[in-house]
Amino acid sequence: MGIDTFAWVATHAILFVTLFTLIRKYAWGPVTNLLDERGKAIEDQFAEVERLKEEAAGMREDYKIKLQEAQAEARETVKKAQDDAVRAAEQLKAETQTQLEKARKEAQNQISHETEMAKADLRKYVADLSVLAAEKFLTEGLSENQRKSLIESTLPEVERTISSN
Repeated sequence: MGIDTFAWVATHAILFVTLFTLIRKYAWGPVTNLLDERGKAIEDQFAEVERLKEEAAGMREDYKIKLQEAQAEARETVKKAQDDAVRAAEQLKAETQTQLEKARKEAQNQISHETEMAKADLRKYVADLSVLAAEKFLTEGLSENQRKSLIESTLPEVERTISSN
């Protein structure tokens, strides 16, 4: 039995060496090449992923910058609109103030004019009244001293009435 086992082991060893040589000669090169190509493809994919990742980071930075620029532009637009509104309000206020001042002056002029007209009417009325009183005194026959006394006492009162109105 010892030979059979030895023959079996020897046969298997020869078969193993032959199979190993054949695999190494015919299959090992193509399998190694296939594994090398697959490894290179995986490395290329990793490199592509890294490149895309860097590109995405660059794009993200570009978008951040563009967003900041857009926000700054929006803030500037809002500030400009606020400034324009303030200027418009100030201009409207100035125009309104000018119109109010003009209306006030016109009202004062109108009041002065009406006052002068009222004084003139009052003077005319007083004059007419004086003429009427004089006629009455003349027709009733006052003495010279009575007329002078009456005129001297009445004139200051009439003048006070005219100047106070």
